[in-house]
Amino acid sequence: MVEKVMDLVTKYFEEQDIKVEQVADRDIVARWKIENGHIDILFQFDLGGEMVRIIGMNFLEVDEKYWSRFYEIINDLNDDNMFVKVVLDKSAKQIRLEYEHLINEGNCGDICFQLMVQMTRTAEKIIPTFMKIIWG
Repeated sequence: MVEKVMDLVTKYFEEQDIKVEQVADRDIVARWKIENGHIDILFQFDLGGEMVRIIGMNFLEVDEKYWSRFYEIINDLNDDNMFVKVVLDKSAKQIRLEYEHLINEGNCGDICFQLMVQMTRTAEKIIPTFMKIIWG
C-alpha cells in the first residue's frame, strides 16, 4: 500500500516538474526554492499509506548562542501557525517545520503538493523573525 502511495505522489510531483528522490523505504524528499535559498521537504509515509509526515528542513541553520532566545519565538510561532509546528532541531542546529496529515490513494499527490506549498510559505514567513535576532 505505501509503495503505491509513494509512486502516486512521485508521479504527481513529476507532472508539476518537481524532482522527488526516494531516500529511505518510506521517505521521499523534494527541494523547493524559497526567497532566501531553498527548503528540503521530506515526506515520511506510514506503512499503510494512510498518513504522511512532512518535515521542512535545511532552510535556516542556527548557532547555539541564539537557542535560548529562540524558544519564546518558537512558542509564539506555534501559536500563530495552527497546522505547521516549528521545532528547534539541536542535533542538526537548524529550525525545522513539521506537519502530519491523513491521505489516501485518491488524494495523496494533491495533498502532499499543497502541504509542501504551505510549508514553504510558512518558512518564508518565519525566516525574518529569526534573522532579526541573529542580526539584532
